[in-house]
Amino acid sequence: MTITRSPYKGPSRKLVLAFDIGTTYSGVSYAILEPDRVPEIKSVVKFLDTNKTGSFKAPSILFYNRDGSFRGVKDTLDDDETEDLYEVRWWKLIPSHGDLPEFAKNRMTPDLPKGKTLQDIYADFIRYLFDSAKTYIQDYEPMGDVLWESLEPNIDLILSHPNGWEGSKQELLRNSVVQASVLTEEEVLSRVFFVTEGEASFGFCVTNTRSGESLDPGRKVLVIDAGGGTVDISSYTVISTSPLKVEEFHKPQCFYQGGEIVTASARAYAEKRFRDSVQFGNEEDLAAFTENFDTGLKESFSDNSKLQFVKFGSLRDNDASCNVKGGKLRLQGQQVEQFFEPTITAIVEGIKNVTAETDPADTIVYLAGGFGASPWIFQEVGRKLAAQKLKLLRPDTQTNKAVAVGAISHYLDNPVIGRPPLGAVAK
Repeated sequence: MTITRSPYKGPSRKLVLAFDIGTTYSGVSYAILEPDRVPEIKSVVKFLDTNKTGSFKAPSILFYNRDGSFRGVKDTLDDDETEDLYEVRWWKLIPSHGDLPEFAKNRMTPDLPKGKTLQDIYADFIRYLFDSAKTYIQDYEPMGDVLWESLEPNIDLILSHPNGWEGSKQELLRNSVVQASVLTEEEVLSRVFFVTEGEASFGFCVTNTRSGESLDPGRKVLVIDAGGGTVDISSYTVISTSPLKVEEFHKPQCFYQGGEIVTASARAYAEKRFRDSVQFGNEEDLAAFTENFDTGLKESFSDNSKLQFVKFGSLRDNDASCNVKGGKLRLQGQQVEQFFEPTITAIVEGIKNVTAETDPADTIVYLAGGFGASPWIFQEVGRKLAAQKLKLLRPDTQTNKAVAVGAISHYLDNPVIGRPPLGAVAK
C-alpha cells in the first residue's frame, strides 16, 4: 500500500526526532518538516564515537566508572578499556522484572552502578542518542551546522515504548529527557510524544510492504513487533484508506519473549552442558558462546533437520562427551528449535486470542522488529498461522528500523482514531 502524505502545513521549519530505545539495540530516525513540502523520514546510520557506518542501531549497553560516572556506550570503547568498568545491560526491562523468566533475570545487570537510578541510565542514553542525531545531521545534511542551529529551538521528540507502558513509565521517560538536558520541564509537556511499539510498527509495515494486499475498509490488520526483550501484538480495523484511519479493536498485548530470551535459553543450555566439564564452562567460554549464538546462529537458523554449531573456543578444544569439536559446540537442530519455541508459542497464541472472532479472509498479519528478521520465526509462525488460514507478511525493507521510522510515520499521519474500552475483545 502506498500512503500519499500531505505537505507539512506548519508555520515554520521543525525537526522531529524518534528514539526507539530497545532492550538490546536502539535506533533514531528524523524528519525535517518544511512548510508546504512533503516530509521525508530518514534514519541515523552512524552513531557518535563509533567507526561503524550503515548501522541502523546502537547497542543499548552502557559502561560506567566504578564511581558511577558515565563512560560510554558499547562500540565506543575498546575491549581493554571496559575491563574495569561497570556494564549495564537489559536495563529497559527493569520495570517489568517480575514478569521475566528466571533465566532471563539472570542475564540482566543485577545492580545499577553506584549512586545511579533507572532514570539516570535513561538520561545518559537519551543524551547519547540526541548527540548522535545532532552530529549526524550536522555531518550529512547540506549546510548541517547552520541547519541544526535553526532547528534546535523547534524539536519534537517521539519516544516509543512497549504496549501497556503508561502512567509512571511514561513519566520516567519525560523526567529522563529533562535530566538529559534535551528539553526543559515546560517543553516536555508539549514537545514529547509517546507511541507504542505496536503503533509504530503498524505505520512502518503498511507503507513498506509490496504484497498486493489491499487495506480496504473493514479489513483487520495485526502487527507483531518482535524485539530483543518483548513481543508486542497490536490489532486494527481499517476505517478509511485516503487518508488512512484505523481503530484498535483489541487490547494491545506484550510478551516478554523477545530475541534475548532465546539467547538466555541457549546460554542456560550451554551452562548445563558444560556443568561437569573440567576444561569448559568457565565464564570466558560461556560469554563467547553466548555472543556467537546471539549474532550468528540465532539470526541464521532456518532448518531443524541439520546439525548446528556455535563457536566458543579454539581449534584445539575438543571433548566428545560435551559435543565439542574444534572449539565449537555441536547442537541438534531440534534442540535449537526448542530455544525459539516459547516465543513462537506466545506469538501464535496471542494471535489466536485476537482473531477468535475475526474472518481470516479479511485479516492480514505483519511481522516486524529486529527479531522479526529471524527466518525461523517467520517460517514457523507463518506455518502455524496458515493452519488458521491467516497470511503472514513482512516489510520489504529492514525490519530492525521499523519502530524508529514508524514512530515518525505515526506522528505525521496519526492513523489511530479509536481504541476499545479496557478489557475489550475482538469483534
